[in-house]
Amino acid sequence: MAQQGARQRRPSIHDVASHAGVSAATVSKVLAGVTTVKPENAQRVLHAVERLAYRVDPLASDMRRAKRRIIGAIMPEFESEFFGQMVTELEG
Repeated sequence: MAQQGARQRRPSIHDVASHAGVSAATVSKVLAGVTTVKPENAQRVLHAVERLAYRVDPLASDMRRAKRRIIGAIMPEFESEFFGQMVTELEG
């Protein structure tokens, strides 16, 4: 039984893909304007986007992009010349 007044979650790219009968990658390509997607698939995706009121979440997109630019480093001696140079190279 659903709680009265409970907020519905926003539809995800996977919801759109499921509704359109395509992969999430295809949905992403259509939304990015890639023209190699079959026209009938693109039409199904656009219909699903409209039907589900899907909107790209810019915060989630930014987080995914930033994730690719983060490198963690654990060093036993930060003051050592070798490890200091390594950090300098990683930052550059």
